[in-house]
Amino acid sequence: MVIVYDPIIRALHKAVDLGSGVTDLQNFLDDLISLSLMDKSKQSKLPTVQDFVRLLEKHQKSSHVFIHQALKNGKELSQWYHEYALHAIEQYKQTQVNDHIGGTAAGDLTACLNELVSKLSNDQQREVRNQLDQHAAFLDGLAQQSKARMDGTIRASLATDKSESSDVEGSPGMFLLKWQHFIDQTPITPGPNNGPPRSGKSESVVDATAVDVDGEKPPVIYQQSRKTDALSLEPPDVSVVVRLLVPRFKEELQRIVAGKERKGQSVSS
Repeated sequence: MVIVYDPIIRALHKAVDLGSGVTDLQNFLDDLISLSLMDKSKQSKLPTVQDFVRLLEKHQKSSHVFIHQALKNGKELSQWYHEYALHAIEQYKQTQVNDHIGGTAAGDLTACLNELVSKLSNDQQREVRNQLDQHAAFLDGLAQQSKARMDGTIRASLATDKSESSDVEGSPGMFLLKWQHFIDQTPITPGPNNGPPRSGKSESVVDATAVDVDGEKPPVIYQQSRKTDALSLEPPDVSVVVRLLVPRFKEELQRIVAGKERKGQSVSS
């Protein structure tokens, strides 16, 4: 890690005014903490996504100044990140066929995954494809839901009348929605002795996790805010895909990693 980041840190130190950069960062963090804190003695309104958007807009000039200094004064540093960005994009390169992703949807792992599926029986392949189609449809719906929330957030952040921002419910971002769903589905210890396991969305679990470090509960509005971030779409069952492909996929990843390590050793020697 030191070998990788040491030249980057040194180049950045030469290219930018770290003093003013740290001051700008402190100002941003101060505003962020102030926005995130709630007065527990009142039923204060939780900060919305639009509030954080406005916070970023307020401080984006500082970010632009920092990036401009790095690009202008650190030519080698900017070239490193340019090459890194091109390499990263290449890994996600996909081909479009009739408006559907095909051919290289999984990047370098596409051939590996296709081979794993081809080794399954015809019945197993049908089950896997059926579950994958259902999951793809679920992700499409999730993306549309997230896009609708993002559009509402942008409209509200641009609105001069703050009352127009009150109709935006939930946070955009399909990964945040999926993460919240994982938390809600996580098995938790039973409530009563010999009782059934609870989940992350069980009322008693939600109440317990709402308690702050000082032992006090925040306003009820915190509980209500969790409901707006819940998934409106139920994820499909993909247990067949996991059971049939995950063990073999892990073996392939181990083989690929081992091959790259051997290649690296041969180059260094």
